[in-house]
Amino acid sequence: MSVTRLSGLASGIDYETMIQDLMKVERAPINKLKQQKQIYQWQQEIFRDINSSLMALRTEAFNMKLSSSYQAFNISSSDSSVVTASASTQAVEGTYKIIVNNLASAAQKKSTDSISKELQSNADIDFTTALDLSGKDFKLSFSGIQKTISWSTSDPTYANIGELAAGLQSKVDQMFGANQIEVANSGNQLIFRPVDTTVEGTFKPRIIVNSGTNDALAQLQFTDWQQSHIDLDTKLQDLQLKLGGLTFEAGKADFTINGVQFQIDSAMTLRELITEVNGNVDADVTLSYDEMQDRFILRRDSTGAITTLDTTDNGASNLLSQIGLAAAPVTAGENAKITFTDPNGVTFTDLEMSSNSFTLQGLNITLLKEDLGVENTITVNRDVDAVFDKIKAFVDKYNETIDKISNKLSEKKEYDYQPLTDEQKKEMDESDIELWEEKAKSGLVGREAILEGVLRDLRYSMYGEIPGLSENFNHVWEFGITTGDRRENGKLHIDEDKLKKAIAENSGEVMSFFSFNPPDLKGSALSGVVDVDTKDFKLTLNGITETIALSGTYDLATAEGRTGLTKEINDKIVDKFGYNQVIASLSSDNKIIFSSPGGRSFTLNSGPTNDALASLGYADGSNYDASRKGIVSKVYDKLNNAVKRVIEKAGTEGFNGYFDSSLIGEQIERLDERIEDATDRLAMVEDRYYKQFIAMETALSRMNSQSAWLFQQTGAQQ
Repeated sequence: MSVTRLSGLASGIDYETMIQDLMKVERAPINKLKQQKQIYQWQQEIFRDINSSLMALRTEAFNMKLSSSYQAFNISSSDSSVVTASASTQAVEGTYKIIVNNLASAAQKKSTDSISKELQSNADIDFTTALDLSGKDFKLSFSGIQKTISWSTSDPTYANIGELAAGLQSKVDQMFGANQIEVANSGNQLIFRPVDTTVEGTFKPRIIVNSGTNDALAQLQFTDWQQSHIDLDTKLQDLQLKLGGLTFEAGKADFTINGVQFQIDSAMTLRELITEVNGNVDADVTLSYDEMQDRFILRRDSTGAITTLDTTDNGASNLLSQIGLAAAPVTAGENAKITFTDPNGVTFTDLEMSSNSFTLQGLNITLLKEDLGVENTITVNRDVDAVFDKIKAFVDKYNETIDKISNKLSEKKEYDYQPLTDEQKKEMDESDIELWEEKAKSGLVGREAILEGVLRDLRYSMYGEIPGLSENFNHVWEFGITTGDRRENGKLHIDEDKLKKAIAENSGEVMSFFSFNPPDLKGSALSGVVDVDTKDFKLTLNGITETIALSGTYDLATAEGRTGLTKEINDKIVDKFGYNQVIASLSSDNKIIFSSPGGRSFTLNSGPTNDALASLGYADGSNYDASRKGIVSKVYDKLNNAVKRVIEKAGTEGFNGYFDSSLIGEQIERLDERIEDATDRLAMVEDRYYKQFIAMETALSRMNSQSAWLFQQTGAQQ
C-alpha cells in the first residue's frame, strides 16, 4: 500500500528525497544479487538452447542407427497391373522374374439362387367388374431406368388377369423393349420379373414400381417403392424372401460362422447384420449382398487352400437357410502359384503362397492378376540419393550443433556490460535495452568445462577408427567426409561424388561404418538355483579393475529369484563404479546380459577368491568392445551423456514452478532466498529512516510552538 507523506512541514527539509537517495545506496547489494540471478538465468537459457540442439542431433543419430536408413531402393515392375513389389531391409539389388500362374483365393459360399421374393401384387386384383385403368398410370424402373406406364381413354378394360397381363406386357415392351421384363401372373395377382435365361450368374436387374400422377398401383394391388430385390435397410423381422419369412430364436437371428456365435436382434436391418458379421475379427469372413445376382456371398478373409467355411443356424432361427447360405456348397480357396527367378538365375517353380501379398527374398510382393506363361520382371536398384540425403541431414545437424557450441565457447566476455537494474531500464528505450542485454549475455559460458567436453567427445567420435571393418572403409574420410579449416572448429564437409560412389558400390560397409552396434554380452542359459554366495568376479571399466563380491543364492524358478540375482549384481557394480556404467539384466531364457548404457568397453575376469563367472554363465575374459561401434552409434552414446550432463547443470524447459534440482537452479533458488532476506532488511532500514525524520519533525514542531509562546509572552510585557 502506498503512503502519502508531506515531508519538511516543520523543518523545511525534503527528507522524502533524502531517504530515497539513502535507499539507493542501501539497495545496491540487492541489485547486485538480482544481477547475479539474471546472469544465472541467462546461462540457464543458453545451456537449454544448446541442449535442444543436442537432442535434435541425437534424434538424427538415432535415425542413422536404423538399418532402414541405408536400405532404400528404387523398384520397378515390367507390368504393375500383374505384380508390384516394395523392398524390405533384406532386399538385394538385381532383376527378379515372376510368372503368376494362379492367384490366391478364399473359400466362399454363395446363395444357390436369387433370394428375393418376386415383385408380385400384394392381394388379388378385383375383376368383379371389368378393370378400367383409363387415364391412370404408374412408374416402372428397370436397371435404373424409369418409364411411365399409362392408359389412355382408348385403351380397353380388362375382364380377367390374363387380359391385364397381356395388355401390360405390350406396354412394358413398348417402353423397355422385348424380352426385358416378363409380366406374368399367379392367380389374380400380377408378377414382374426379368426375362429368365436360366444361366448361372445371370444379371438380375432390379425392378421397382412407384406411384404415378393418377396412380394405378392401388388397383393393381402394389405399393409405392415395391421392388424385386431386398432392401438392405429393411428390418429382419419385415423381410420378404423367396423361401419365406424368417423365424427367430428368442427374438434373435441366432447362427454360427467358423465357430463364432452371432445373435442379431430381429429389429436390426440387413445392413446392420452385415456390419456386425464383418466387424468380428474372429469369424474371419466378409458377408456381402450381390445386387446383380440377388444373392448373398460369404467369403473367408484369409486366402489359401487350407481355409474352410462353416455356417450353422442355431435353434429355431433360419436366417442362413432363408438367404441361401446354410446349405450352399463351399468353393474351396486356392493358393497363389508362381515361378520365381532370383538375380543369381536360380529358378523356383510351382511356389505356392496362401496370400497374394507375401515377402520373398527381401521383396514385399503383391500379385494382382494371373498372367500365365508371361515372365514379368521386378528391377531393384539402390536409391543412392535417399541414403546420401539421410547422411547429409545428419552431417548438417552435426555441423549446426558444434558451430553453436563453438560460438558460445569463443564469445568475448563484455565485462563493462552488467545486467540492467529496474531503475536503469526505466530510463532506456526497448531497443537500447535489447542491445545492452545482447552485450551482457556475451561470453557467459565461455570455456565452460561441460560444453568443452561435449565438443571434444563429438569430434573424437567422428574421427576415430572403427576396427573390424575393411581397411579401406574404417575412417570417415574414406567415405568422402572430411574436416575443413581448423578455424571451423571441426565442421564436416562432404565430397558428394565420393560418398555416393561408396553408397552405390559398398553399401554394406557404409551401413556398418555408420551404424554398427556390437551386441551386449550374453552368457549361457542358467537354470535351477544359482549359488553365488561368497563368490566374486572382476570388472574392468575405463582402465579401472574392481572386484565384484556376491553373497546370495537365487532360485530362477521364482520371480523373486530372477529379480534378486540381477539386483545384487547391479547394486555391487554401482557401489564400485556408480550408476549406469554397466548394467546386468536377465533375458527370458535366463541368460544374464551385461550392457553399458554409456557405450563403454568393459571386461569380465575370474574372481580372485572364488570365481563367480562360471555360475553366471560366463568365461574368463568375456569382453564388450565399444570401439567397434559405428560412428553414429558412438555419437549417439556421447549425446545421451551430454544431454544428461547439461540437464544436471541447467535443468530442462517447462518446470512451471516445480522444483528445479539442477546446479544453476539451486544457485538461483539460493539467490532468491538472499534477495528475499535483503528486501526484508531494506524495508526495515527505510522504515527506520522515516521514523528518525518524523521524530526530528515532531521535535522541531514542538520547539517552534514553545518559541512562539515565549515570543508572545515577551511582546505582551512590552
